[in-house]
Amino acid sequence: AAPRIGVLPYVTGGVGYMQMRVTSDLGQFTSTTRETGFNAGGGLIAFFSERNGIRGEVRYFRSFQNQAPSWTRGVQADIAPNAFDFWRAGIGVTLRTRQ
Repeated sequence: AAPRIGVLPYVTGGVGYMQMRVTSDLGQFTSTTRETGFNAGGGLIAFFSERNGIRGEVRYFRSFQNQAPSWTRGVQADIAPNAFDFWRAGIGVTLRTRQ
């Protein structure tokens, strides 16, 4: 069982289907790419009372493929990025219901 007051560290991860859609500033180029990817991360939940706390986490997302965007197909120059990846950080309020 979770402690009533304290800190709970956790790790998270998964594999899934990602869709990336990019449009240039002037709208000249649009690219939609679909590929499988994964995420991994971790965080902490800190309870400062029996029912209230805060949560913070950091996750890393990355696609498995090095797939070129659709608007670069047929272009010989290497102007496309490699595998799609990004980091995400979040913080929030955690409310525990009565048990």
